[in-house]
Amino acid sequence: MQLRGIAVCMRAHGVPQFPDPVRASANAIESHRNATGGAHVADYRGVLLAFPVTIDRLSPAFEQAAAACGGSFLDRN
Repeated sequence: MQLRGIAVCMRAHGVPQFPDPVRASANAIESHRNATGGAHVADYRGVLLAFPVTIDRLSPAFEQAAAACGGSFLDRN
């Protein structure tokens, strides 16, 4: 599944703040993380994804959405 499709699926399955993927350098994502108070950054097949701190990646809703949208595609540690 394409990352855009995963984002749409995650929002449809109960994670409304799941971000759309964007292309950005590691430096840009690090700057974003610093500006937003520590957004989580995940590497998905070489693409960096920044998640707002308001998304609880350990919540049952996130876990269920991840399973419905392509399985365990994110490192939740």
